[in-house]
Amino acid sequence: MDEVYSKGSVKLILGDCFELIKQIEDNSIDLIFTDPPYSNTEYYNRISYYRKEVLAREFKRVLKMTGNLVLFCGMYCKWDWYNVLSKLFKFHQELIWYYKNSSKIRCVTKRFVPSHETMLWFVKSDRFYFKQEIPFGFTVIEHPTYSGFMRGKDGLPNEKISATAKPLKVAEFIIERLCPKDGVVLDTFAGTGTFAIACMKLGRKYIGFEIDEKWFNLAKERIEKYATNSNIFSF
Repeated sequence: MDEVYSKGSVKLILGDCFELIKQIEDNSIDLIFTDPPYSNTEYYNRISYYRKEVLAREFKRVLKMTGNLVLFCGMYCKWDWYNVLSKLFKFHQELIWYYKNSSKIRCVTKRFVPSHETMLWFVKSDRFYFKQEIPFGFTVIEHPTYSGFMRGKDGLPNEKISATAKPLKVAEFIIERLCPKDGVVLDTFAGTGTFAIACMKLGRKYIGFEIDEKWFNLAKERIEKYATNSNIFSF
């Protein structure tokens, strides 16, 4: 049986998202915001093009007509995700997380140093929710990574971890603008729990799936830290 962890508005489940998403009701999710494994991870072999199509169909089923879908995606797999999702959703914009403190600066040869990651934003209809901000948000969001002397921030371990945790501030930027208050965010690849913490902070409900017990336990630990002392999450 899948382990279920709940804390306030957060529900985190240890298990396979391809099976767990079948339990989500039709047209019940306001924002799908997730960070699938990139093509340079060993988990990637389990997410073939066909399985992306299967997940995309489930995304369409559970997302409200006013809903948004935002995926982080790596350089090599973003084209597959774009091709799959654009068959079922309307592509709206490409968003960029830009950082100056790349952890790969010492190991790059005959190419430029990576300093950004891409988010693909899709909508289900022209009635999608969007909180208009003044001043306006831009498509490039600048924030450091949790690498080097930035390790240990926002409840993460001080030692290097293999998962690339996305910054809490970047998650907040997306969730605040694309999900209404008290809305529901679905994260099929919960990882270290950053998006869950952002939802707690912003007053949104969160449902997350994570298949790897190591990251599931780390996410639980971070959520407990935030519930106990939110002041340490200010990076």
